[in-house]
Amino acid sequence: MGLPGPKVDYTKIQYEYRENILIPPRRGSYPPLEPLGELMKRWPQEDIDSPPQPFMEQLQNVDYLDPVQMEAVVKYRDLEFPFKVYNVPELNDATEKWTDEYLSYHFDRDNREYGDKVFGKISRAKGTCQQSVDRFFAFFNNQRWNKEILGSPPTRNNDFTFERFAKHARYADAVGLAPNEEHFYFQAGVDRGERLEPIEKWGFISRDLPSFSSPNPTFFGFDPPQSHGIQCRLGERGVAATTHYDGGRNMIAVITGAKRYILSPPNECRKLGIIGK
Repeated sequence: MGLPGPKVDYTKIQYEYRENILIPPRRGSYPPLEPLGELMKRWPQEDIDSPPQPFMEQLQNVDYLDPVQMEAVVKYRDLEFPFKVYNVPELNDATEKWTDEYLSYHFDRDNREYGDKVFGKISRAKGTCQQSVDRFFAFFNNQRWNKEILGSPPTRNNDFTFERFAKHARYADAVGLAPNEEHFYFQAGVDRGERLEPIEKWGFISRDLPSFSSPNPTFFGFDPPQSHGIQCRLGERGVAATTHYDGGRNMIAVITGAKRYILSPPNECRKLGIIGK
């Protein structure tokens, strides 16, 4: 028998949703905001096993298979407002397909190409495991990191295969890995140019997520020339990214597990200590 899964199944907790509004609200009324301190009182950062219930969803939450809702949420997307979409067939398929064994098969084989019944040969996917002394992972430019001034980098790469990483992730769930213990994080990237290659040269990530990898506009990949590619982040219990901002517009797909996002409006960046004054 394998190790037990996560302590909380976030798909089964009680949620409450706001009424969907087809015309995006203006004058800064969406999404509703609250002080970070109040949010943390209601659900402390370290308390990942006791989410508040019912959980009140603040964002528009729309059904991908409902054309009326999707027509409305395009307006939110184009205004760069946050929202959530559920019932996406290719993501549901990936949730079923992306088992530990399936991912290990694609990441851990040797460099020789191997066969696929539909597409022919597929090269091994490339991924890297990182480790941190605790649950926090800070992204940084390794070439610019000055060890003499700043000390050891906040994270480092190791030689874990995906299979070994996945075993530790299952262990972290089973024992309730403490925040101050060493954590691991597996990531893989798909180059932005892969979508321009013939589909038979695509790796499994692009093939399994066609709406994110298509060379033509889709709801998720709405501006292919501006795409930076696909980044796959596979964490374990409690892993947290430090406060940051991304340079481009993101569409984020949660394939399995759960991830908590705390979003701040752009005009609050200076108060978060992530940009200069």
